[in-house]
Amino acid sequence: MQGLKLTKSYCYNANTVRLDGLPIGQIFDRTADKYPDREAFVFPDDNVRITYGELKKKIDKFASGLIALGFNHGDRLGIWSDNHLEWVIVHFAALKIGLVLVHLQTGISKGQVEHVLHKTQCSGLVMGLSTRDLFSVIADVIPELMESSPGKISSSEYTSFHTVINLEKQAKNGMYQMSEILELGESVGEEKLRERMEAVDYDDVSNIFFTSGSTGFPKAVVHTHHNRLRSRAASSYVNDCNRVFCMSPFVHCSGSEWPLLGAAVIGKTYIIGPLRWRVPDIIRCLQEEQITALFFWPHMLYDAISYVKANAVQLPALQAILTGGSMMPDSLLTTAAEVFDAKVFRAYGSTETLGILRQNPASPLAITTSKDGYPSAGCEVKIVNEQGHVLPVGICGEMWFRSFFTFIYYLGDDEKTREVKKPDGWFCSGDVGVMDESGYCRVMGRKTDVIVRHSKKIYPVEIEVALIQHPGVVVSSVVPLPDERLNEDICACVILKEGETASTEDLRHFCRSRVHQDHQPDYILVFKEFPKINS
Repeated sequence: MQGLKLTKSYCYNANTVRLDGLPIGQIFDRTADKYPDREAFVFPDDNVRITYGELKKKIDKFASGLIALGFNHGDRLGIWSDNHLEWVIVHFAALKIGLVLVHLQTGISKGQVEHVLHKTQCSGLVMGLSTRDLFSVIADVIPELMESSPGKISSSEYTSFHTVINLEKQAKNGMYQMSEILELGESVGEEKLRERMEAVDYDDVSNIFFTSGSTGFPKAVVHTHHNRLRSRAASSYVNDCNRVFCMSPFVHCSGSEWPLLGAAVIGKTYIIGPLRWRVPDIIRCLQEEQITALFFWPHMLYDAISYVKANAVQLPALQAILTGGSMMPDSLLTTAAEVFDAKVFRAYGSTETLGILRQNPASPLAITTSKDGYPSAGCEVKIVNEQGHVLPVGICGEMWFRSFFTFIYYLGDDEKTREVKKPDGWFCSGDVGVMDESGYCRVMGRKTDVIVRHSKKIYPVEIEVALIQHPGVVVSSVVPLPDERLNEDICACVILKEGETASTEDLRHFCRSRVHQDHQPDYILVFKEFPKINS
């Protein structure tokens, strides 16, 4: 951050964002009323385009239909689908009338569905429009469904559950069709809908997300209207970009925050690509839709660079690219900036913290491609040792965050909540990072990924990130080797690009200039890159 000269790894961004104290549904309505004729969402694969005015009408009808079905303020409604317009409608309709939306990933197993329904005590589930057969799974989970009348499911296992809404055109036993809910909405007057909307407070719980499960069984992460809106309002990456492309699933925080909350807060046009698309499909969409900003995962960015260079593709409208991941060489991002002639940003966030780090769009490329960002407006970040004491700048440690973005609690797991959320509000992320004297952070990996050498804890990703910056290295991975005297030795494995001749000594010298002297690898194994075999 400009003007800072930190010595300790603590930074507070005192800037604030203006909030109106309104919940998400009312914020969306205000935006839709302001831009009624502007395209809100485009789903090219479904041949669907909808304006803000049209979308608001559908949302209001569906919200009214949910009221007619007997859903009450605070009830939990699951959504289990791939990215389609229907997901957007359900999202805003549920939040508009004070329901809590529970996000189910389409790839979860029967046992995980049972876990979600038990944990959240859902009253209903909206499902379908997935590449997977979700209906067979739910029939196994709730066997009473097939013999029930729509809206009258009586399950001995899930006593609060009563309704399934089918998003697909083909009717299913025991389920309402989405079209039926829209029709039911016609019978609910505007006054009743308005009454329900005004009963929603911006501190009410809005969404329950589930973690990826990288640290065990997925946890139910609870967020409110307020902390989701505050996080989105603090983002300024694409505020000047009018047509935004995204493929991230709505079920995840990134997919929910960037396009869905973006639509509510800033009213841009969001073009949503399906996960099955490959690079040629994506590039064609970027050209046809005149995309000005996009989010790419690292592997997609790599493939897109190759495709654009090989085919001399021009994307004159593109202004900004967001991507994320610790094991990305800075050179990949600088190459992307050159090839696409666009600003490239690293992004960082988590299910618990949302977008806790931000980039300044005006920052130089050297910053936006090598750092994951500085604290978002109103947020604090510190890097601590195992005792929770703040470390000097430039020293690797666990990243702790304190902000209004941070999740409220893990549903049904007070012990785990207390474990990661301190009484003074600090969230222990479990991620390891480094802060520089300007307050910018670089995320290095997970705290649990550690090598213990002679009582010192060394994070492999610190060495991996250093080695991946070598222009001849494609992949780097650091693993422990048993050692009777030191407990564990450090072994770095690298794969060189085809034709690269860097020696072990070259790589050692490169590593010495970037990694603390006590963290140098004991062994470096060098492999040559071979052409991949397409399966």
